Amino acid sequence: MSTTLIRSTAPRLSAPARPVATADHTTPHSRQASWPLGHGPSAVPQARHLTRGQLRAWGRHAQIDDTELLVSELVTNAVRHARGPIRLTLTVRYTTLRCEVEDADPTRPRPRRTDDSDEHGRGMALLALLTRRWGSRPTDGGKAVWFELAAPSEPGNPGR
Repeated sequence: MSTTLIRSTAPRLSAPARPVATADHTTPHSRQASWPLGHGPSAVPQARHLTRGQLRAWGRHAQIDDTELLVSELVTNAVRHARGPIRLTLTVRYTTLRCEVEDADPTRPRPRRTDDSDEHGRGMALLALLTRRWGSRPTDGGKAVWFELAAPSEPGNPGR
């Protein structure tokens, strides 16, 4: 499985430690929200809560369940495998929703084979299954793992 790298305009981990919601003024069709997260187990429900609330505010109700699940997977990986700050950034540009989780570990994620008895290791497989595309990119302080979902075009299409 190959990943596609995209240059992101997401804020660096050194951004203010308060929730930030900003508009990308390059187009009237862009919106962005970004938050620093704690680094303990509470970061996962915090990320789900922030994601759910922001997607509701943006009217992207059909994408809440898949996005919340995938954000949970990425933040869980950041909590388990990285040290230091974690940042969640959601961006809508035209019809595409991009979610990015930035952490302080430079090691890029690798999909792995799992069997029915494995309790871990399915997060990257979920990304491949549920997203239009996903990948990772290096940052000054570690890496960012991201995924993209397209806006649903018809009922029952979650935007893959």
